Amino acid sequence: MKSSLERLFEAINQAHSEHDLRSQIVPKISEYVAKIVKLKTTFWQKRNISDVLTI
Repeated sequence: MKSSLERLFEAINQAHSEHDLRSQIVPKISEYVAKIVKLKTTFWQKRNISDVLTI
């Protein structure tokens, strides 16, 4: 099974022109980054602040 990142790199390698990159690949990169940001945000929102600040 391929990861999202592997599929993204395959799509980049298969692009035939700059137009392909801009119209097909850049939106996929944006979606990928948005998923990562959402996961990190959710993780930190669920953490107890006392756990984070424990010395």
